[in-house]
Amino acid sequence: MKKLISFCLAVGLAAMSLTAIGADVAAGKAKTAMCAGCHGADGNSPAPTAPKLIGQNEKYIAKQLKDFITPVAKGGRFSPIMGGMAASLSETDRANVAAYFAGQKAPVAAAPAVSDDELAIGERIYRGGNEATAVPACIGCHGPKGNGNAPAGWPRLAGQHADYVVAQLQQFRLASQYPEDTSKGRRNDGDGKIMRDVTSRLTDREISAVAAYVQGLH
Repeated sequence: MKKLISFCLAVGLAAMSLTAIGADVAAGKAKTAMCAGCHGADGNSPAPTAPKLIGQNEKYIAKQLKDFITPVAKGGRFSPIMGGMAASLSETDRANVAAYFAGQKAPVAAAPAVSDDELAIGERIYRGGNEATAVPACIGCHGPKGNGNAPAGWPRLAGQHADYVVAQLQQFRLASQYPEDTSKGRRNDGDGKIMRDVTSRLTDREISAVAAYVQGLH
C-alpha cells in the first residue's frame, strides 16, 4: 500500500511540467454544445449515469477523449457513444474542451441517501484502504478532498455521481477478471493497471460505499 501511494506521488510530481498550456477556452465552450445532452451545458451532468465534467482535471478529460478513439488493445477505452463524439474532435479541440470544463467551478454535491454505516465504510476505504485485503487508500492518488491530481492527470472524484463511480469501478474489476479479453471491462488505467489491481480486491458493498462517500466529498 505504501509503495502504491509513493508511486502516485512520484508520478504526480514528475508530471507537473506536462500540463497543457495555451488552450482556447472559448473555442472549447463552443465545441461542448454536442456534450450538453448527456453532461449538461457546463458539464454538471443531471444524469446519474453520465459523469460530471464540471471542474474535472484538464489532463484527465483530454486523455479520456483521446482514449475513446484509441483501440482498447492499445490502452484505449471503448464506448459506442463517446467513440463517435471524440472522433469528431481534433487534438486541439480535445485540449480546448478539456480546458473549458476544467475551468468551471464544480458545485458541492450531497452524498446519496444511504446509511451512516455505508458512508463510514466508504470513508474508511477512501482514507485508509483495507489492510486485510491489501486495498490501498484512494486518498493516495485522489487527494484528501477528492480533487485528484491535476498535473498527473488523475481524476477529481469529489461530487461525482455515485452511480457512475460504481459502474466504472465495476468495469475496472471486470477487466481484472478477464485480463486477456479486451472486450470485457475498462482497462485504460495504464501499464501499471492501478485501478484494475485495486478493484480486483473490492467487494460490491465496498464499491457502493466508496462511490456514495465520494459523491458527498468536498
